[in-house]
Amino acid sequence: MSARRAPRRPATGSEPWAALDAMMRSALGAHLAGLLAAAAIPLTLIDLERLAGRPRVARTLPAATIHGIRVDAAGFALDGADALGRVVRNLHVGPLAPGKELSARTQERALAPFRAALLSAAAAAHASGEWDRAAPVLSSAAFARSMHHRNGERDALVTLLTDPGRARLLAVHDPAEPGRQRHDAAAHLARAARTPEDLVPLAALLVADDSLEESPGAVPRRLPPVYALLGDGERAVLLAERVRTEPEIELAYVAQALAQAGDPGAMDIALRAVAAHERAATGALLRTAHAVAGCALHTADPSDAHRLAQLARVLVRRAAVSPQVHAVVAGLRQQLFRAARDHERGIGATAAATAAAALGRIGDADAAVQAANDAQSLCDSIEGAAQRAVAAAAVAARLRVVASDVLEPIADAVAELALASAAAPAQLAEVARLLSGETVLDGDWTDPPAVPDRARVAAAAERILVAAHATPVDRHPQTALTRGALTVAVNALPAGDPRTVAAVHAVVDGIREMRYPSSLERRARARTDAVVLAEAAVAFAGFGDLEASTTTAALAVDVCGRVPVAARARPLADVVATLLPARDPATFDVATRAWAAVTAPLCPWDADAALAVASAAAATARTAEHLRADALRAMRDHAELLLRRHGDAASLTLLADRAARAGEDVHARTLAEAALRAAGVADPLRRRLAAVALAAGADATAEPPVVSAVARQWLTDGVPAAGLPALAAHEPKTAARVAALLRTLVD
Repeated sequence: MSARRAPRRPATGSEPWAALDAMMRSALGAHLAGLLAAAAIPLTLIDLERLAGRPRVARTLPAATIHGIRVDAAGFALDGADALGRVVRNLHVGPLAPGKELSARTQERALAPFRAALLSAAAAAHASGEWDRAAPVLSSAAFARSMHHRNGERDALVTLLTDPGRARLLAVHDPAEPGRQRHDAAAHLARAARTPEDLVPLAALLVADDSLEESPGAVPRRLPPVYALLGDGERAVLLAERVRTEPEIELAYVAQALAQAGDPGAMDIALRAVAAHERAATGALLRTAHAVAGCALHTADPSDAHRLAQLARVLVRRAAVSPQVHAVVAGLRQQLFRAARDHERGIGATAAATAAAALGRIGDADAAVQAANDAQSLCDSIEGAAQRAVAAAAVAARLRVVASDVLEPIADAVAELALASAAAPAQLAEVARLLSGETVLDGDWTDPPAVPDRARVAAAAERILVAAHATPVDRHPQTALTRGALTVAVNALPAGDPRTVAAVHAVVDGIREMRYPSSLERRARARTDAVVLAEAAVAFAGFGDLEASTTTAALAVDVCGRVPVAARARPLADVVATLLPARDPATFDVATRAWAAVTAPLCPWDADAALAVASAAAATARTAEHLRADALRAMRDHAELLLRRHGDAASLTLLADRAARAGEDVHARTLAEAALRAAGVADPLRRRLAAVALAAGADATAEPPVVSAVARQWLTDGVPAAGLPALAAHEPKTAARVAALLRTLVD
């Protein structure tokens, strides 16, 4: 025992090293010094605690720089070769000749257990996927570089740099960091390659670069059409094919988006989607028909549009045949079945109406009337009044997308059905928005009506005003107007109409004086009440009553205070988006202050609300530009937060879709890429383009193809980042082996 402890005693004349030697007298201190020596890079207190598996190691470490150990903002590190030698001498078991501690072999032997501990920690994080709980140094570029010159750690280096969980963690702060680390390692391996076997880890790194490897993630629905709207059709199709359930529906929506973008390839993609649905379920058939009809409406070639519209009609008719519910099915199950059937009939009706509009646009009047009659019949068959009202209004709006004398009578009849079926203010408001073309465009909506049905919109508005007058009389929460209804009524009737002014005053007074049966009900109604008050403030500004506008806007913000802090940002953002159209500077100031509350650090918020504010600000005066910029910045921050919390691909996809349809192409692409990373999906187009680049790269005179930025850099800048042409000019045989290995791995 004494022989094992003797080497750790401070030697004669070791006064400068006294503090380091004293630290290493304990087992924990020797372990920490060994980790510092084996890592050869600074380690933070968190790194040392997680690597050593011991909390509170700070009491063993020096509080400030001592002879041999440097302590600074980067953490703890050995200070120079002499310090490394001193640690090795203290760790060595048995006699050691003077100066022998500076030998590389001796150092490697003494530090092997500590280096193995570092690699084991990385392997454990790789196996569990919990990189956020591992020592932060394992994700650093410095740790990866420390493995470059260690031949025995090449496999561990490749495993480390191609780990998708580690790459996602790095990409949260800098999306290019995983690629940079792989490039650095690949450049070193290329320079050090001497045999074909040496090129295998190089090939693995280059294939993994920029997430070119296959991944087990699932592509979020409605994300491929976003890329189609951005003009990236090839990537959209490849992603749609990787949707796990019913990829044919996604292909159909990609075709519709491409047709909206003017891409002539939309026809072929739509036909592929239809061909894959020979035995699909009813819902899948109707969704496909819906998207194919939208594709027909936007297809420029008349013959292609006619064929697609007829295919959509065939799919709708095929889906219309389904078994009836048995008489013994009763109660809740029967209600759910009927609601599902009504929903499907609504989708089929709007698909047939869109096909009718497409046929009317190309001049086939007989087929257009037949499709419109199909849509009307499906609307009549919907049992629920609320669903029938909304579906009929959507059908009437779609039949008026093109001006057609033969479709107008059918559109009028369906619009009357919508008005007759709507009862509540929310239903009337939705019917009015659809007939006027004010609904926000989304993946299911193609175009607003060419000629809005202003007469029926006014009729719906008058019925909304009746409900508005009744609100303060009943004093019951369920009779209050829902969001959007008041704005629809005000916009549909002539400016300054006495009925409108009286209704707005009645709504504000009713909400101010309303007595709720419980505090829970009061908080639950606060979200809707706040938006309705904001709509009233905008209406007052339009009437010229600026004092009432400012007072009501402030009241709307105060009502948001009833909502718990954790959920308050969404109603505040909705109030801001509603107040932005107001022309009154004082009202606009209220909106600005409310937006400052939304972006406060203590107020968590809904990402969709930020985009709503951004879209509303984009449509107003230049004075709202700073709000729009703040909303987009907050939207990106929320996307980063979603990624850090293991991602919410559905929310990011929604944001990307809204941004693309709002004309924010740059933000839409950023959010779409974030959605792919959150879903753990590798970009299939980059993998395909990499294969093309590898095939063309062996020709030193060939022009590099137009590929991703990473692939282009690999082909033009450095070794191997300079690509095979530059490498072939110096080492033709090595370049050929690299090309062969990479081509094999990519294929």
